[in-house]
Amino acid sequence: MARMLRLLLVEDDQVDAKTITGLLRQAEAYQAGVATAESFGEAAPLLRRERYDAVLLDLGLPDSFELETLAKILPLAQGVPVIVISGLEDQEFAAKARRQGAAGYLFKDGLTAAALEQAITKSLTTSDH
Repeated sequence: MARMLRLLLVEDDQVDAKTITGLLRQAEAYQAGVATAESFGEAAPLLRRERYDAVLLDLGLPDSFELETLAKILPLAQGVPVIVISGLEDQEFAAKARRQGAAGYLFKDGLTAAALEQAITKSLTTSDH
């Protein structure tokens, strides 16, 4: 039986959120219960109130942008892995996000269920949580 995971998807684009949620449903290693937030302002109270296994984070939100978004989410995540899913396909920027504390960095363009599942599984096996 697949493990049940609680995930928070922070994504302001409804089409991207629907696509990512669909990819999460294809996972074989786990079943995902997905809560969603469309902004940092929506995500912050959810992270304070609920416990998640991982956070999937778009860095371009209406109320927060790029690495500032990651810097604001990480303390609220309290050790839970944060995986960035971004439209910005820049390896140097991705490396900077990982150095800042992201557990992974995935590009939206060409994102697959397998890549998403692998990033989540890897982040869970290497996190302190």
